[in-house]
Amino acid sequence: MPDSRQPNQASAAPGERPAGDVTVSVVVLNFNGLAYLPECLASLEGQTFRDFEVVVADNGSTDGSAAWLRAHAAAHTLLLLERNLGFAAGNNAALDHARGRLIVFLNNDTRVDPDWLAHLVAAAGEHPEAGMFGSQIRSYDKPEILDTVGITVYRDGMSRGLGRLQPAALYDEPLEIFAPSGCAAMYRREVLDAVGPFDPAFFAYCEDMDLGMRARLAGWTCRYVPAARVYHHYSGTTGKYSPLKAFLVERNHLWLLIKLFPLRMIAASPWYTLKRYALQAYGVFSGKGAAGRFASEFPAYKLVGILIRAYWETLLALPRLLRERRSARGLVRVPRREILGWFDRFGITATELAMRD
Repeated sequence: MPDSRQPNQASAAPGERPAGDVTVSVVVLNFNGLAYLPECLASLEGQTFRDFEVVVADNGSTDGSAAWLRAHAAAHTLLLLERNLGFAAGNNAALDHARGRLIVFLNNDTRVDPDWLAHLVAAAGEHPEAGMFGSQIRSYDKPEILDTVGITVYRDGMSRGLGRLQPAALYDEPLEIFAPSGCAAMYRREVLDAVGPFDPAFFAYCEDMDLGMRARLAGWTCRYVPAARVYHHYSGTTGKYSPLKAFLVERNHLWLLIKLFPLRMIAASPWYTLKRYALQAYGVFSGKGAAGRFASEFPAYKLVGILIRAYWETLLALPRLLRERRSARGLVRVPRREILGWFDRFGITATELAMRD
């Protein structure tokens, strides 16, 4: 991790109190999110469960967020980073200052129900086998519609939010999911200590899938907690469709594939990727799916450039990815048959991935 990852300012230095002396640490990472911060932090202050702390990290914002936080977030641990380190490294920097036995990462562009933390903590007590917990994340503007309740996985490493844009009533029951969305995810500290935090190289996108799969390989499961409700401005910080987002998603799924997928799935992945590309190409011309929405705002040729850049950066990163793959072998505590079964239990089809927004 580069030295610039260290915070400029913190209201409490790490190590003043030992890790684990509060039940929950809620980590809120902000980047130019001044429009969302007041409501997000106010909803945390209204929690019925009280044994928690809030750690706020500002990722080098230029919209006045830092000044607002200095004036209004004195009760929280505050880190002011010199520049935008990305979602992964920014959250990791805040994690260094968290003292909770349970760690929650919460997007700044959210509002949470008063009993949100109470339900997550209760689920952790009821499911000792689970190391990860996902919230019911609803659309802020259409709260009867889901943003996501977790992550589904495609066989080439791509992922999508489970339940995205479906009625919230369809996901009213607790269930096992593959991994939580990084928008509002809770992890046991021992999981993060064992498998590591977010991969900072990812910068943003797919980092929650990468962390979730590492935890899965180490033998932990994930529970979806429908009563723990969050309301999210989808892509409020980065924008719904942008060349940067499209590039990071495409590149990072390749990195994930090489780092953590079984060899037989890596060998088969070109077929699944070509199938996905064919459907996304259809989406560009028909205006359907995320590719169609992207093409409505940007020239289609930009998608070709994004793909070329994603594969080129993956080629350059290959030595590092292979080292990380060898290191990840030490995490594995589940049989190969179970790993392969994840893609049936928690998988998504190419059509669902390419044709839905």
